[in-house]
Amino acid sequence: MKNLVHMDLKSIEHREWHLWFLTLILIMVLGGIIVATYLFILGETYATTYARTISYRALGGLFLLITLFCIYVLHARMMFGKLRVLLVEMSSIIASTVELNVLLSAFASRIAHACSATLCQIALLTESGVALKLRSAHAVRKVGWKPQIGKTYPLGKIPACSQVITTLHPWVFHQRDLMRLPKEEDTLELLTGGLNEIRSVLVMPMVTKDRAVGILILGEMRGFGRTRFSSAKTVLTQALARQAATAIDHARLLMEVIEKSEAIKQAHFDSIKALAEALETKDVYTRGHSERTVHYAVLIAKELGLSEKEQDWIQYGAILHDIGKIGIPENILNKPGHLTEEEYEIMKRHPVMGAEIVRHIKYLDPVVPIILHDHERFDGTGYPHGLSGETIPLGARIVSLVDAYDAMTTDRVYRKAITKEEAIERIHRNAGTQFDPRLTEVFISILSRQE
Repeated sequence: MKNLVHMDLKSIEHREWHLWFLTLILIMVLGGIIVATYLFILGETYATTYARTISYRALGGLFLLITLFCIYVLHARMMFGKLRVLLVEMSSIIASTVELNVLLSAFASRIAHACSATLCQIALLTESGVALKLRSAHAVRKVGWKPQIGKTYPLGKIPACSQVITTLHPWVFHQRDLMRLPKEEDTLELLTGGLNEIRSVLVMPMVTKDRAVGILILGEMRGFGRTRFSSAKTVLTQALARQAATAIDHARLLMEVIEKSEAIKQAHFDSIKALAEALETKDVYTRGHSERTVHYAVLIAKELGLSEKEQDWIQYGAILHDIGKIGIPENILNKPGHLTEEEYEIMKRHPVMGAEIVRHIKYLDPVVPIILHDHERFDGTGYPHGLSGETIPLGARIVSLVDAYDAMTTDRVYRKAITKEEAIERIHRNAGTQFDPRLTEVFISILSRQE
């Protein structure tokens, strides 16, 4: 998009220089004619008064023509200057949002004001390409107008607009042209927005990559200071319509990418949940545990101001933190009493097993450290590697904290649940030894707000 704006600005600069250069040449020619004529008249002493009068009139006429042309050049340069400013403004709008409705609303407003039109409408082709849908409209002043945003017009019912899209050429409708439009068509309604006071209309195709994505409609009422759709206005509108069309095309492509990305993300999430559910069929006491762990882990991540991507990894890590228990015998997982030392050593293998399982899923690489270090302790007495403090990955510290809280507040095969207040007191007591003190404060604050 920036390259397109840069190209348009370069084109404007070239045209401005051409106009200034032509103006300079004309001024030099005019000066030369004045000097030559003056010298000629002075040198011809035999010239009659009549001859001199004719020479002065010819000189005056030439001077007037060149002056008028210079005025035209200055007006054209003003139009190019206005176009330059508008292109920069539109580039800023494009850079600030990909929301199509926001872009269209901003474009309609700026184009209407730039072209000194009463109203501006933007209608885009539907996905099937057989109809136009009115997407945005703006009036520069109150005209008692209620545009039918969202209405669809089949191309067969608006042949004049259809021709603009097919030929990629603009079309100007004057009052007599509007009056001749067949009443059975919807063309008049679309062009005038239902306003009988509209006296002239400019329909400009919005072209990008040699195809139209829609049309831009400028409508004009009679009024003081209003001008017809001149060639200069048409050129200005064409440049703005091309810029808007490219922005619309890019916004649509970007939205498609975002939608596909969201679909892929959801597919990943579903596959991760399937892995967690596979564990829950084996360990009945973990049923629902991963969902609760995810809930609290994401709340902490948001409270810390982590990015959306970091929140996703923590969410996935919370779902899969116990996935390694799939490799632990069921008689150990569901043992009603305390584990023996040998059984506990087997149970302690599950973080490494889980990390090995997930390590083979490439897109889950950032989740591996969370699963591997979920049972590390802040004082360095945890397992499997005895990490301490902030050497333990942040995601693992978060999951470790919420995992312990949920384990304390739900029934297990070997003990009954404790109350929320008791769990908070234990977490507070173990801050700095088992849990990260800063995360402990954040989590307790979240729990207190949920009361």
